[in-house]
Amino acid sequence: MTQPRRRVRFSAKRILSTLKEDGEPKEMLLKEVSLYTCFALAGWVDATTGALLPAIRASYDLSFSIVSMLFVGNLCGCIVASFSNSPLVDKIGFGKAISLAAAAGTVLPILFLTLPPYPVLVVGMAVSGFSTSMLDTLVNVWMSQRPRANVRLGVVHFLYGFGALSSPLAAIPFIHEGRKGPAFQHFYFVSLGLAVIVTALVTIAFKLQRDSVAEVLTDESGEAIELQQIQRSSISKDDAEAAPSTDGAATPNSARTAASHTGYISPSQKLVRVLKLKVVYVLSVFTMIYVGTEVTVGGWTSTYLIEVRNEQSNANYLISGFWGGIALGRILLIPVTSMLGDELACFVYLVAAVGLQVLVWLVPNVIANAVALALLGLFLGPIFPIMIRYASRKVRPRAYLTAAISFIATFGAAGMALLPLIVGLASQAASEGIKILAPILVGLLSFQALIWVYANHALFTQMALQRSLLKDADGDDDRVD
Repeated sequence: MTQPRRRVRFSAKRILSTLKEDGEPKEMLLKEVSLYTCFALAGWVDATTGALLPAIRASYDLSFSIVSMLFVGNLCGCIVASFSNSPLVDKIGFGKAISLAAAAGTVLPILFLTLPPYPVLVVGMAVSGFSTSMLDTLVNVWMSQRPRANVRLGVVHFLYGFGALSSPLAAIPFIHEGRKGPAFQHFYFVSLGLAVIVTALVTIAFKLQRDSVAEVLTDESGEAIELQQIQRSSISKDDAEAAPSTDGAATPNSARTAASHTGYISPSQKLVRVLKLKVVYVLSVFTMIYVGTEVTVGGWTSTYLIEVRNEQSNANYLISGFWGGIALGRILLIPVTSMLGDELACFVYLVAAVGLQVLVWLVPNVIANAVALALLGLFLGPIFPIMIRYASRKVRPRAYLTAAISFIATFGAAGMALLPLIVGLASQAASEGIKILAPILVGLLSFQALIWVYANHALFTQMALQRSLLKDADGDDDRVD
């Protein structure tokens, strides 16, 4: 008999209290705040391309298929990040890795400000994809290992949505109707400034050092070896005296020396073991469709509204409503998710999202579309944090989590690039043009729901059986009466 699910209390005070745990040093608060800014920047960057896509097409005179190469460049960067993430953290430490990821985010704004040949922008998108994918994985892993991870992940993904909401709104003056040409490029001064600030914050917070929250070595049995435990128990006195202090975290040499005595598993061996976990593949496909759908909505809906609904002046406002819904959903639906449980809540949200996308497709009314897009974002918002929590529960041992999330992020990056690309190519080939966007999105959302049911088929089967038994019991009572 299954135990009743423990409900998590929800309040604004509780969310704010997650920023400071009792007995923790102030340095931990600074680390957490700096990682929150990383996700706000990631949301800003991911929404910028879609918001400026009409202006980029006009400035470079590009077709749907050619402008979609920006998403392919982003995919290439994400793939590089996903395979280098775990080895990079093992080699240089979390502090240097997070600073490198944030600093890489300055490259694309610098390139756009110079308006180089279009292929150079595609390369810049690859660097941007590397940056956001690294930040995505590192922040999610760090937050998932903290106390009250469900609330922390909700806050961090809310800030992603807030960044994605802000970007299209901030871009409106740069692509105002009648101002054609290169004016849109000046928007990247803002993006560059934000990237520099975030890089400075994470560098100050983590001091380019290793971090005991996120970094775990693994022995041959698959058991985690905490860096702090290694430093305290496995280093000889002579080595300890020679090793410089790193604020409670082991140095690279001391960690490796200690790990060598316990059968340390290399990053490549760790990845091989992760690839043997079925749940990683299921979550990878699910994440690919989810992230691809989210970016497709944010990337192509502005074009859809302009060309199909003639909403030149309102398109970016409506897209901002979608991203605003993403942000709010990750906070407002925390109590609903806690009440229903992650598995059931995710399915309910996806079913609601399908209905809302059908409304956008079939009702040619700007007010109805605005409300539907905002609610669509609201219900899609909690799904990614749910997936991260689900992965953190299912992937064992914990030392494999960074490699697992990196692999899952590869598929998310693939969806982020391939699904918008497919929509662009299909729109180029179809006689209806961008009108095909709406039915494609309905299909993608429905497919996500099916994958989630498959991933949790045992739970949903049990729920169906319990419901059937209750109905039978009610029927027996009626016959007795």
